[in-house]
Amino acid sequence: MGVVLLAAVGAAAWFRQELVPVWALAQPTIEPLWQHLRTPSQWPNWVAYLVSIPSVLAVLFLGWRYLQYRKSSRRLFKQLSYLGSVWRWNSPADLPMALKPYCPNCNALLVYEELGGRAGNQSQSVALHCEACQTIPTEQPGTWKYLQARAAREIERLIRTGEWRQHVPGH
Repeated sequence: MGVVLLAAVGAAAWFRQELVPVWALAQPTIEPLWQHLRTPSQWPNWVAYLVSIPSVLAVLFLGWRYLQYRKSSRRLFKQLSYLGSVWRWNSPADLPMALKPYCPNCNALLVYEELGGRAGNQSQSVALHCEACQTIPTEQPGTWKYLQARAAREIERLIRTGEWRQHVPGH
């Protein structure tokens, strides 16, 4: 710790001796600024800056959020009716994440069941059941992972081609 402190003091002394001409040039700029900050008014100027800087940052942040979520933003596209179910996801980037199917009738999360494919020549299929309204809105060939991947591919295609706007209300 002592070595670090000694090195910092030595570096500061070297810096001050080496850059005396730069300090002489910067001092006429820094001194009026310091006087301005210390000038009294209704409030001291430094208090006004302390209040105004967060206000400006808040306005910039709100403007950024508005631009991010305006009507033409792709981030509004968070659900798709596809293969008899309503698919919803999170999308911090262009790819859908946490893709989940919901019932188109009662909006409950659907439960999947893989059927067939274990014995003989049966083809495998997956059914999505609604436990709330006791319906099967979707039954497709393949596995659960294949069905999720198929829905993800459709979402990616809609994003890539710009057709996602047709699936967002108000576009």
